[in-house]
Amino acid sequence: MSPTEWGGPKIPAVDRLPGLRMPAWLQALGRGAWLLVGIAVLLAIAFFLLGLVSDLVIPLVFAAILAAIFVPLVDRLERWAVPRWLGAPPGGPPCHRGGPGRRLDGGGGAGGPGP
Repeated sequence: MSPTEWGGPKIPAVDRLPGLRMPAWLQALGRGAWLLVGIAVLLAIAFFLLGLVSDLVIPLVFAAILAAIFVPLVDRLERWAVPRWLGAPPGGPPCHRGGPGRRLDGGGGAGGPGP
């Protein structure tokens, strides 16, 4: 039977040891430390997941940067009555032309044997 069931004194959760009072600043410091530990764990999980998908994320970031760089050029070409699709590089993305995504040994990826 707990002390609260028989009407005994209620002990706060942070004061489990009777007679030992923790100063408020120490309790706040402890909460802050655990908050930093939680943030560090979340960041570690986020970086771990980013590492798992980095093969996909790095080319996408690179493509987004290139797209942002070429937007003014494509806009200018469009003002000169050139269709937007003609402003794209010929042949599609570099990975379809044997660019950075192509393996040197000729082997394919998860899809099976290479060309």
